[in-house]
Amino acid sequence: MSVSLAKYVLVFAGVVAASFDSTAAQASSWVGVMKSDNGKRTRVTAFVNAETVQLRFGEPANCTINANFLDVENGTSVYRFHVSQNGGVFCDRLYPGELMVTPSSTDSLHLNFRRHLVPWWGVLERGTDQ
Repeated sequence: MSVSLAKYVLVFAGVVAASFDSTAAQASSWVGVMKSDNGKRTRVTAFVNAETVQLRFGEPANCTINANFLDVENGTSVYRFHVSQNGGVFCDRLYPGELMVTPSSTDSLHLNFRRHLVPWWGVLERGTDQ
């Protein structure tokens, strides 16, 4: 996809992004609950800007993981997870997977990823920007 389409998707999602220069983009925060197909759930706070997403999972996951922008597919921004810096089995098993971020509205984002072949999804609402 083109850079201009990727910018449009991020702006539509309510992410303040003047460009893909991560130093120029202010991160927006989003909060909600991620759920799995096998009935598990965990609270998450996501910090999103044009180049990166940081996911901070609450109990029982209790870990943080970053992902870098990779591509845009059909209006969905795709990010690739990094190795978790603070450990935690939940985040360790996300690497080297992908995170999909789709705008639901200007005040909500739909996130999904796979963890050991198990799909996880959630709708996050705009939080307090930090």
